Amino acid sequence: MTSTHLPNTLDFSHGILSSDPSVNPHFSDWNAVNLPYCTSDIFSGNAAKSDLPLVFLGSRVLPAVISDLKNTHGLADSADTTVLLTGSSAGAEGLFGQVDNAAGTLLPKSRVFGLVDSGWFLDSEPYSAGDCSDEMACSCQEGLRRGQLLWKPQVDATCAESKQPSTMWQCSMGKYVAKFITTPLFFFEYRFDWAQLQHDGIRSDPSSPALAEAYAEASASNLTQSFADCPSHHSFFVPTCYYHAILKRPEWTTLDINGTKLPDAVYQFVIGQQRGLRLVDYSFDTPNYNPTCPHL
Repeated sequence: MTSTHLPNTLDFSHGILSSDPSVNPHFSDWNAVNLPYCTSDIFSGNAAKSDLPLVFLGSRVLPAVISDLKNTHGLADSADTTVLLTGSSAGAEGLFGQVDNAAGTLLPKSRVFGLVDSGWFLDSEPYSAGDCSDEMACSCQEGLRRGQLLWKPQVDATCAESKQPSTMWQCSMGKYVAKFITTPLFFFEYRFDWAQLQHDGIRSDPSSPALAEAYAEASASNLTQSFADCPSHHSFFVPTCYYHAILKRPEWTTLDINGTKLPDAVYQFVIGQQRGLRLVDYSFDTPNYNPTCPHL
């Protein structure tokens, strides 16, 4: 809940924020802005008061940053401007309530896209239910339900119109909200997502015991099935790996599905050459058998 302990400088030698074209071949010469995650509300909160001695105002961060970039740093809202909003994990979930507002209100003349890294969580029945004593001991859906009460989140307006107060948390979960979002989104998600499985009660490599492996394989199947109703202007890149998040990893450069590298797929998506991609790695049914995977 604070930026007090953040370092004065950050290392972006890897991933999509790198300025090295050998590491980041398509985006190394783009202007880049990094927003540390300090709000503890998936960048969605709109609660100046809460039941805790804390405020949750994460929904105000992106609009304030875009306003500052336009007013003091030369960001032009024009047809010649392309903006790729990205987020990893909780930051990825935060895009769901922000990206259409950014595209339609904050930057209405610009070409705006979203890159959702490891934020497509599932509301699965947990393998082993946690007690919510910490974030990872809570299922994804229970964490969002509790967050809904604390954060009073700003969610996608069209999604919100379809929900009751008791189900509003679903507007922060990809499989429920993606169909309402008109801005093109590129979803990156591991078939065996480490954080998803942790939330569901599998605390270590899901390859054993047999029950955990079976649960993980079912989770991977449920993940890919959940993409079925997603509109065709969104794209998916889904490798068979046991990991979580990619955008700042060295493997950003090399992660590959059937000969297509992730940076190339994202770039083709942004320039309009490839929309509606559904690239799912079905070559392997066991975590980390794809040799280009990152490893814990």
